[in-house]
Amino acid sequence: MNTDIQIRGLEPVTSIEIAADITRWRDGAITTARRITAVSTPEEQAAAVASVRSLKEIGKRVEDTRKRIKAPVLQLGKDLDSAASIFCAPIEVETERVQRLITGYQIEQDRLAREAEAARQRELQRIERERQEAERKARDEADAAARKAQSLEDLDAAARREDEAKRQADLSARQQTAVAIAPVAPPPRASGMVVRRVQKFRVLDILALANARPDLVRMEPNTSAILAALKRGEALPQVEAWEETETGVRV
Repeated sequence: MNTDIQIRGLEPVTSIEIAADITRWRDGAITTARRITAVSTPEEQAAAVASVRSLKEIGKRVEDTRKRIKAPVLQLGKDLDSAASIFCAPIEVETERVQRLITGYQIEQDRLAREAEAARQRELQRIERERQEAERKARDEADAAARKAQSLEDLDAAARREDEAKRQADLSARQQTAVAIAPVAPPPRASGMVVRRVQKFRVLDILALANARPDLVRMEPNTSAILAALKRGEALPQVEAWEETETGVRV
């Protein structure tokens, strides 16, 4: 059993019971109410109002008792929340501070890794450009030799020189690539550390967004503000207002 937090002087509640007298009162009031099936005369209205008053009085009595009994429990919950919050406050402060340091270090390591990978890609591209340039040079030299050739032997020799030049270019490219080809290792992560990319956003103009993509904006009326404006007698554009009759019974 975890005893990190203990509550002194509180007995466990084993059962909750509603008193028999108020239960009988409720059952009688409900029986009386169920006999009311229509209100068509002043007398029937008076009887109906009396029935509702009785029902509401019972409900109010139970609700008042519930609040009175529950008040210390609610206060206990608030006190418990406060004690835990006060205890954990320095933990949260230090957690956030150190977390910022960890995140800052990780951001910097990710930046260095991206730069190293970009440099690797540039080196690979340079090697490929040099290989292609060597092959182009070999073709040009072979073409020039072929134009000057006086015999088949000269043509064959030019072709062999071109092939050898291309072979040397490929060999040099492979040797250089063998050094640069290894991908950059990801930044090391401490045990228990989790790194993830989290999508963030900021709406620059919510009206423009609503016009372009209404499915991405939630709009709803401010009921309390509208009712207050109507009570002041203001005429509101695009608002249809009316009054309805409601009845209530006071206890």
